[in-house]
Formats: sequence, C-alpha cells, structure tokens
Amino acid sequence: MPAKQSLKVVTLEKRATIEVGAEILTRISEALAASDRVLINLSHVESADLTTVQLLYAAAREAINRTKELGFTGSVPDSVRQALENGGFCKQAPTDARRLSDDLLDLNPQHDQNEGFAQDATGEPDHG
Repeated sequence: MPAKQSLKVVTLEKRATIEVGAEILTRISEALAASDRVLINLSHVESADLTTVQLLYAAAREAINRTKELGFTGSVPDSVRQALENGGFCKQAPTDARRLSDDLLDLNPQHDQNEGFAQDATGEPDHG
C-alpha cells in the first residue's frame, strides 16, 4: 500500500456549479483519502452558485469526519464571494482564500455566529 501524501491541492476549474458538483466532490474526497492535508484552490473559478458553497461545506465536514485538515489557497473570486455572502454563509467573504475557513459560519468553532447580526432597540443592525 502506498504511503499517504502529506499535502494534496485540488484546483477547481472555471465552472464550479451544480452541473459539475458531483465530479468536484469526488475529486476532493479522493484527495482526502490520499492525504492528511488538502488545500482547495478557488482562484480559477469564474462561475459559482449555491452548489459551490455546499461543496465547500461538505468537503470541510468530510475532512473533520476523517480527522484530516482541509484549507483553501489562492484568491477567492468574486463569483465565490457573492455566493457565500448572498447565501448568508459569511458576512464579508475574504479575497484571500487562506482566511476563508475562519470566516465561514459553522466551520470555525471560535466563530461567533451572531456577530454582525445583532440588532439594537431600534431594529437597526448593531455592528459593535
């Protein structure tokens, strides 16, 4: 049996939408099976949707279940940032993918899910 690689990078292509979601998830699952640490490179994604976000969360949960490390590398294109923000998965998605895990709700145990969503007595958002 071959030794596991310590790091594997999965680069998502231009389209990371529902039409190619199953293939992307398979590639990420195979990388997690072959390596202790996987980085997802989002830099080339030009088209993203809710499926893209669901894939990122599914990959992160699979990594947790397998006791593997999953992170992101490269830049976060506008299409991915919009899908994350419009879906309510992060308040303001970073442009640097290395920060993405810290900003995604439910993926960072120290992340305060209510941050930025509290309202004051007038009903206006209270941003601190």
